[in-house]
Amino acid sequence: FRSVQWEVVKALNPHLDDQLRVDTWHYPAEHDKFKEFAAGQVSRVMRSMRLLNDAVQLLDSIKPLRAKEASARWRANYDMIHAQCLAFRVRQFQYLLAVDAHAKNKPEPTGKNNMWYVNRIPQMKEPDTDQIKQTKVDMTELKRQEDQARDEFKAIIANHPRTPWARRAEFEMNLGCGIEFRDRFHDPRYKDLSAKIKVPKQ
Repeated sequence: FRSVQWEVVKALNPHLDDQLRVDTWHYPAEHDKFKEFAAGQVSRVMRSMRLLNDAVQLLDSIKPLRAKEASARWRANYDMIHAQCLAFRVRQFQYLLAVDAHAKNKPEPTGKNNMWYVNRIPQMKEPDTDQIKQTKVDMTELKRQEDQARDEFKAIIANHPRTPWARRAEFEMNLGCGIEFRDRFHDPRYKDLSAKIKVPKQ
């Protein structure tokens, strides 16, 4: 029961697998550059979604062992990992929809803003007919997964009150599963500054 949880954590750790690191902060303002940059991130998200699907199946397979686990902490940890895997899978599909919508609509940044970033919102985007056809994702099933994740977060709050797991569950619920791109300003001088910074030798 415990070792499988640890295996799931390791499999989804972006510090161990750099192909799981998805940039959320530095999307170019120019449309062509945005599409090129986002395409690289989309491939990472697709990989992560496959791993999350495997993780949910693996966690479901050990659910009968939960009742035998003596430690409340390990039970809470299992509940949190399972709920997060469901929620993250929904968020990643929402990310794909947000990228596609941005590429189609080609919005312009406001004022002096020169970059886009990923922002999480409670409201989920509804895929259009083309997106449903391309992704083969059932929106009813996706909504069911979001509702299940939310129910599991609520259960964590009720079953593990005043714990780090309960606080994290509240955070995840407030964050929601929707994704949108927002514009921001990034001072280009930061690139010059970072190039001049000397990292101390160990």
